[in-house]
Amino acid sequence: MAGLRLLFILIISLFSTSSLFGADCKLVVNADGRFIINKEDGSPFFLTFDTGWGIFEFISKEDAEIYLRDRKEKGFNGFFGCLVFPFGNEPNYYGHVPWHNSDPTKPNEDFFKNADDIINKAIELDLFIGLLPSWGDKVAYSEELNFENAYQYGWFLGERYRDQNANIIWVIGGDRNPTDENQTNVYRKIAEGIADGVNDIRNEDGKADYSTTMMTFHPQPKSWGGGSSSTFYHYDDWLDFNLIQTSHIRRDDERSYTDIQADYALRPVKPCMEGEPPYEDHAVNWKTEQGYFTDHDVRKAAYWSVFAGAAGHVYGSTTVWQFSSPDWQIRRYAAPTRGWWNQVKDGLPKGKDLPGAFDMKHLQDLMLSRPYFSRIPDLSLIDESGPGKDHVQSTMDRDGNYAFIYFPMGTITRLVYVNKLSGENINAWWYCPRDGKVYDQEGKVTNAPFLVFEKEMREFNPPNETETEDWVLILDNAAQNFGIPGKTGMDQ
Repeated sequence: MAGLRLLFILIISLFSTSSLFGADCKLVVNADGRFIINKEDGSPFFLTFDTGWGIFEFISKEDAEIYLRDRKEKGFNGFFGCLVFPFGNEPNYYGHVPWHNSDPTKPNEDFFKNADDIINKAIELDLFIGLLPSWGDKVAYSEELNFENAYQYGWFLGERYRDQNANIIWVIGGDRNPTDENQTNVYRKIAEGIADGVNDIRNEDGKADYSTTMMTFHPQPKSWGGGSSSTFYHYDDWLDFNLIQTSHIRRDDERSYTDIQADYALRPVKPCMEGEPPYEDHAVNWKTEQGYFTDHDVRKAAYWSVFAGAAGHVYGSTTVWQFSSPDWQIRRYAAPTRGWWNQVKDGLPKGKDLPGAFDMKHLQDLMLSRPYFSRIPDLSLIDESGPGKDHVQSTMDRDGNYAFIYFPMGTITRLVYVNKLSGENINAWWYCPRDGKVYDQEGKVTNAPFLVFEKEMREFNPPNETETEDWVLILDNAAQNFGIPGKTGMDQ
C-alpha cells in the first residue's frame, strides 16, 4: 500500500506541476537584477535574438524550419515573432486569419495550429521565442484589442502555450506606445491574462503570479514618445527586463548607449537591452537615397549598447524579418530586391547570410569568455568617449580584472587609464568583431596577447586605419590567466 500511495503522490505531483501551475520559464533575472540567467544552473544567458516578426504569417512551416535551423547554426539563442501582425487581420501563408471577424475572443484554430508547429519546432531546436501576442496597432489604432477583451486574449495564449512557456519570453506591446491610461492598462490586461493562463487561474482582478513567466515590452523610439519599456512599465511586476528601440532613423545613433545608460541607472534594477536597433539591409530613415544600414552599423549599435550595460541584444535584417523576395515585399518598407534565403539578386548575398547575422555570435562569445556577472559599464577608463561615429564605449570587471573597449573605427586613438585595473602586469589583446579572432598590432591572427606590460596609462590604436573595421581592445590582469578572448572551455 505504501508503494501505491507513493506512486499516487508522484502522479498527482507531476500533474499539478505541468497542468495546474504551468511550466516555469527556464530563464530568470539574477539576484542583483542586472542579468538574465538559466534558472536550472544559474549560468549566464546572454540574450542573442534575431528578428523574425512575420514567421507566423508570411511563410510556410517548411520555410520556418529553414529559418530556425539557420539562426540556430549562426549562434542565435532565440527570435522575436509576432502572432498577429500589422495591417489588419491578415491571413497566414495557408490563408487562415488569426481572429474570426477580427475578434480576439474568437481565435482561429487553424491559424494557431500553424503557430503551434513553429513554436514547437523552435523548442525542439532549443531556441527561445520572444512571442508577441499582437502588434500594437491592434491597441493603438483599430482597438480590436481593448480593455474589455485583452485579458481574455492573453489568457487564451497563456493557457494554450502553458507547456511551451518554459521557452517563451512574452513580449507585450508591438512597436506602439500607449498614448493614454486606457491603452496603458490594455497592455497590463494582456500580461495579466497570459500569466493567469500559464498558471491555470482565471481571475481578472488586476494582479497575477508572474513568477512563472518572463515578460518585457516592445516600445517605439524616444523621438516618437517612448524609447524604452521603462517609460511606461518599469515599476510593474510583470516587466522582467526593459527593451529600448533606437529604430532605423540614422546612422551612429547615440541612443544606442544613452538610452541603455538611462535604463541601467533606474531603480529597482532590471536588465535592459536593445530590442529594435537599425536593421541590416534597411533603408536609412526609410529613404533609399540615403543608403542602407550595413553590418558595420549593426555592430556599432550592438557593442555600444552591450558595453553600456545591456544584458543582450536583438539583431534584425529587414530582408529576413519580412521574409522577402524579389516577388514578395511587405507594404511600406524599403529593402533591396534579394531573397531572404533562396534567391540572390545582383550579386548580393541572401538575406539570411548578411555578415551582421554572423557577427552576433562573436559578441556573445566575447561576453561569455570573461567573468560575466561582475561586468559594469565604465567610460572613465578612457580620456574621451567621443561623439557620433567616433564614440568609444568601455566596460570592465567591477574588481578591475579585465576591461573591454570598443573602437568603432580603426582610425581612432585613445588614452586608456590602465591604472584603474587590478594587478601589476596587463595582457592586451585585439579582438575582431567581424570574425571573432584575436590579432596582434600588425594585423596578424594570433592566440597570444599582442602586448604584456607593467600597468601604466597608455595610448592604443587598432591594428589598421580603416574606418569600416571596428575592434575591441581587451585588457586583462595577467595574474588571472584568462584565456583567449571569445573562447571558452574546450575552445581555448
